[in-house]
Amino acid sequence: QPKLDHFCKYFAIAYDRQICLVDGQYVWSFSTNSAATDRVTFLLNGNYVHDPYTNVSWQTLGGSVSLNLKRGDYLQMKGGYFQDTNNAYSSYHIEKN
Repeated sequence: QPKLDHFCKYFAIAYDRQICLVDGQYVWSFSTNSAATDRVTFLLNGNYVHDPYTNVSWQTLGGSVSLNLKRGDYLQMKGGYFQDTNNAYSSYHIEKN
């Protein structure tokens, strides 16, 4: 399998959040599996910004949201398989425009 380069730029990794280090426009995208009725909640500074939902078991949930962030803003994701111990069924990325 080819080696993929992943890195963290413009954000500091904290316990349960990503903290923005550089002002700008960002696109935050994700995909995850849903074990049952489930949702994935995007939070900016603790406030809801996007909340996709499914009521079908083992369905893939995905989405993205465009955000204008300032230094010190923080992002969190909750729900889906993001709370699973190995996160084997989830991924996300944040890109600066």
